[in-house]
Amino acid sequence: MRTNRIKKAGMSFAALAVIAAVALPVSAAENTQKGDLNVQAVVKSDYTLTVPKEIVNIPFEQVDTELNITVSGNIEKGKTISVTTEKNGILKTAADSELPYTIGNTQLIWSDTELDNVGEIGVKKTTTLTITQESWRAAKAGDYSGTVTFTANLKEI
Repeated sequence: MRTNRIKKAGMSFAALAVIAAVALPVSAAENTQKGDLNVQAVVKSDYTLTVPKEIVNIPFEQVDTELNITVSGNIEKGKTISVTTEKNGILKTAADSELPYTIGNTQLIWSDTELDNVGEIGVKKTTTLTITQESWRAAKAGDYSGTVTFTANLKEI
């Protein structure tokens, strides 16, 4: 019987210890930590220069012919797209007869704000190819052709 009493007493003490542990408030020092992580995303300037695929036919004795080019894209604020071409050129025949021309505006500029929200449609600008009446009168008969090359560059304002 004595062992039963000791067991009961031991169980009672154990029960009291559990109750005391539950009843006592647990205090732990707050351990809040904070850390910052820097993140970065880059969207690079991207643009497309579009020149017409079809040949521009210039009728005989036409002095001014419009050349249309388009730029579309997404460029960084404070930058522009500069499209340039040579001022003077020559159309030639297969027999090397020449018909000189000039380009009116050899540099066209597209700003970041012009290109905002136009998507792939882009912004069209025009320059003029001029063949003077004097050049037409001096030209030999034949089919003249040549290439006008436009070069686009991203530039700081």
